[in-house]
Formats: sequence, C-alpha cells, structure tokens
Amino acid sequence: MHSVFSFLDYKEFLRSVIYADNAPRGIQSAIAKAAQCQVAYLNQTINGKPHLSQDHGYRIADYLKMSPSQKEYFLDLIRLTQAQDENYRNYLKERLKETQEQSLRIVNNINGEPVDDGLAAIKYYSDVYNSVVHMLVFSPEYQTIKSISERLKLKESETKKVVSNLIDINILKMDGDKVVPLKTSMHLPENSFLNQSLQLQRRTLALNSIKKGLGNEQLHYSSIFMLARSDYEKLKAQIIQFISEAHKTIEVSPSEDVYSLCIDAFAVEH
Repeated sequence: MHSVFSFLDYKEFLRSVIYADNAPRGIQSAIAKAAQCQVAYLNQTINGKPHLSQDHGYRIADYLKMSPSQKEYFLDLIRLTQAQDENYRNYLKERLKETQEQSLRIVNNINGEPVDDGLAAIKYYSDVYNSVVHMLVFSPEYQTIKSISERLKLKESETKKVVSNLIDINILKMDGDKVVPLKTSMHLPENSFLNQSLQLQRRTLALNSIKKGLGNEQLHYSSIFMLARSDYEKLKAQIIQFISEAHKTIEVSPSEDVYSLCIDAFAVEH
C-alpha cells in the first residue's frame, strides 16, 4: 500500500488502495463495510463529487491500521474538502504540508539509539568497519577475532584494532575470548557534521561490492530519469515507506550475516 503521506487527495489515496494490482480480493467491499456505508456509495465517492464524512474516514483509517500520524493526515485531507472558511482551509493546508515534511524525515521512520556528535560518535564513525563489526558480532558465529577476520577478509591485527576501538567507547565488550555487543543499532541526528563522511563510507562499501561482481547475492541498481516534481515527492514518500518497512523486517530477523543497504534519490547537478 502506498504511503498516505504521498497524497494530497484522500480519494486518490483510496483509489490507489482499492485498484492496486496486488489489492486483496473484495477490498472495496471490506472498506465499505468498515466505513459503515454501501459499496455503491463508496464507489461514487472516490470516483465522483460526493465526499466521505470524518466518521467514515476514521473507520477506514482504523481498518487500514494507520498509525496515529497517518490517521490524522488522512482525516485532515477529508476535513479540507469540507472546510468553508478560507483561513481554516489555509490552516489545514499548512498542517498537511508540515506533517508530510515530517513523514519524509528518515529519523522519524526508523528505530535506533540516537547518538550525539561527541568523542564516542567521532570514534565510531571514523572507520566504516566499526559499524560493520558492531553489527556482525550480533551473530554467535562471528564473536571471535578469528571468525570476524575471516568473514570480512581482514588481518587479525586490523580486527583487533577495530574491536579495541569499540570497547573503548562501550559498544562492545570481551567475554573471555568472545566479542559481544553492548549496544544495538544507532543513528546520527540529521544535522550531524558526521553524516557526510558516514554516507561516503557506506557508498565506498557499495563500490567495492560492485567491483568484486559477486553475482546474484548482490543487488545494485541505478537510474537517471525525468519526472514531474510533484511525482518526485511521491517517490520519496514511497522510498521512506520502504525504509520503514525494511527496518521492521530487520529488527525481528535472526542475526545470521551482515549486509548493507544504501539508497539515494536526488536532483542531478554538475
């Protein structure tokens, strides 16, 4: 299902849900039942001039299991169609814009322990293998210097240096011969001065993977295309939704191996 935040018209959003290629059979009837209205009325509403009431919208949002912020955004779209006062309409438009912008902030769509720009963060993000090793040791298979070195094709002296650095900033600890994590995943604030170097480091890993050409296990895709500016905003919302869903999968998945996911979307400049 497309993110509701990528729409400025609640009817367009509902059409995307009901008429999607992968929509469950009978979805329109199910939504009408949830909204407590006739299927014919729902069809007339999303494809014609009538509008749903806020009560209808609230029930539909519940049925679609929207988050509180998604539900409020969806209801604001309905309120906008009903508002007569120009000042109120402008208020709703501004609130919709602010909510939409907040939804496009990646930090609001992922879990992770935020870190400040202090010495610990500088050390952690000084070398891309700090975060790689940090994640890798969540697997019991890679909790020794030897197994980490073999998996990442590093010299044991290099692995020891990384582990020592992470122990110094209380990310890892030694439990006998085992290297075990003390903290889970972390993320930098959006305005951190470390963000640029972090993104460049992660793309270096991607470039190294492309150079090795390891076949079907790797996935690399890039494209240059023309697009309406309004559709680009929809594309960003879809990417953010994917990132959010991907993190939900990552959070509950057993720790077997370490992977990297890099996503870029931007207006091309010289």
